[in-house]
Amino acid sequence: MTIEDFGAGRTVLLLHSEEGPDATRPFAEELAHTHRVLMPHHPGYGTSMVLPWKATVRDLAYAYNELLDAEGLDDIEVIGSALGAWSALELAAQGCGRIASLTLLGPVGIKLSGIEESDFVDVYAISPEEHAQRAYHDPALGRLDPDALSFEDLERAMRHREVFTNYAWEPYLHSTALRYHAARVRVPTLVINGSEDRMVRPGYYAELSDFLPNARHLVIPECGHFPDVERPIDTAAKFTEFTAKAVA
Repeated sequence: MTIEDFGAGRTVLLLHSEEGPDATRPFAEELAHTHRVLMPHHPGYGTSMVLPWKATVRDLAYAYNELLDAEGLDDIEVIGSALGAWSALELAAQGCGRIASLTLLGPVGIKLSGIEESDFVDVYAISPEEHAQRAYHDPALGRLDPDALSFEDLERAMRHREVFTNYAWEPYLHSTALRYHAARVRVPTLVINGSEDRMVRPGYYAELSDFLPNARHLVIPECGHFPDVERPIDTAAKFTEFTAKAVA
């Protein structure tokens, strides 16, 4: 597994979204002004190899637990974005006592609505243009122009999409068990979403914050589903403010 290591100071484990590590790197570099940031590439993303079985997001959490073992890390801050937030929730629910706080950016992974309702927009049922408009305040950030990409970059983008499907499908974008394990997520938790995030149903993030045992919720204006990508400086500032109080 590829692990990028930025900065120095209190350690942050940063779990990137389905947009991939390149999209999250400016946020990691912003955090690195005041923290040591470890950003693993999820298996199948970036330069990490695909796991040799049909892995789940829970498998990612086990891998990151092993990473903390290998690094001998305790009392760390964990940040996850979208798919990475789901993995962060799984990690915390495993009872990882090394976590001091949890920051969830546009999180998915826990379905709160009824059987016939949908909490998450099905990205396979909408066009790429609609996805860009729903996921970003500035849709240009979410548009993929195949003609402008090198063969290697296009191949990586397609691989990321395939790997995301493996992690996110059946059931779509959630674990049926995680809802029932979420009571174990007792560390101070911050749920952040963008004001223009239309990838989940209205009210979902506030409900998730209420559902988790020790969470608060805030909204970043002029921002979509990926605050780390679209508002890295503002998101880093909110994280720093939160953790200064949470671990005091």
